[in-house]
Amino acid sequence: MGDHGPVNGTDDTSATVPLPTRRAVLLPPVDPATATGLLQATGCGGWLVPEPGGATVFTGEVLSAGALARALGHGAGRPDGVLLWADPSGPEAGFVLLHRGDVVTAHSWTTSGAGELGEPALAARATGRPGVEPALRDLLARPAADPLAHLPELADLFGVPAAVLPLLTAAALPTGSVRVPVAPRRPGRLRSLLGGVRRR
Repeated sequence: MGDHGPVNGTDDTSATVPLPTRRAVLLPPVDPATATGLLQATGCGGWLVPEPGGATVFTGEVLSAGALARALGHGAGRPDGVLLWADPSGPEAGFVLLHRGDVVTAHSWTTSGAGELGEPALAARATGRPGVEPALRDLLARPAADPLAHLPELADLFGVPAAVLPLLTAAALPTGSVRVPVAPRRPGRLRSLLGGVRRR
């Protein structure tokens, strides 16, 4: 994977590739070749994070997590899983659940109260945990005075390892993380992918 670019936090070139404030983590992890295709499908690149906290970390240079998920649906792999995202500068946080690259449901917590509203029943079924629906319904309905504070409980309900959450806010990624650069793309391609995203 060494030809993908500099490794963030492990060599001098990482200073020229700062981590964005807005990030997303895709779980469960996928193999490096598939992850590279997914990252490049977003039009914004990202990082491959090694095990044991293995995950695909996306940069945040897209309009929304929903747009990011829709871009993944047009890339290689069409993943199943959960995309957790956070932007401490907002602050904002949320998730997007994917099935074969399609968005099942998405939710966001923002201090402005203008985020997407997820469907607890769909989320519980999609994660194979129907018993968590009541707790998930309660969590999604809570005020978002501190959006990032909801992520540990969300990870627990989804069965996602809480160890990945620092990837969303850390100043540097773990040693061995490999940057995947932005892939060349046709003008207007990402814009067309974002065109169907509903704003709220």
